[in-house]
Amino acid sequence: MRELAHDRVRTAVLEPLRTRLGGEEVELRASLATMIVLGSGRFRYLFGPITPGTREEVVSRLTQVFRACLS
Repeated sequence: MRELAHDRVRTAVLEPLRTRLGGEEVELRASLATMIVLGSGRFRYLFGPITPGTREEVVSRLTQVFRACLS
């Protein structure tokens, strides 16, 4: 099961993201972005939905986080 999940994340998320990003430290940047996405799903599963602010505030904060990971 773990190997299947590993392969699926690699082929469906990491490889396309690396290809799209290019540049320096592409593996690190793609991995960080993927960890955030996967980790947020697990967090929501464990703690349920949270509302840390308005939709606009959440989108703004996530945009900042992803810009930091992907730049």
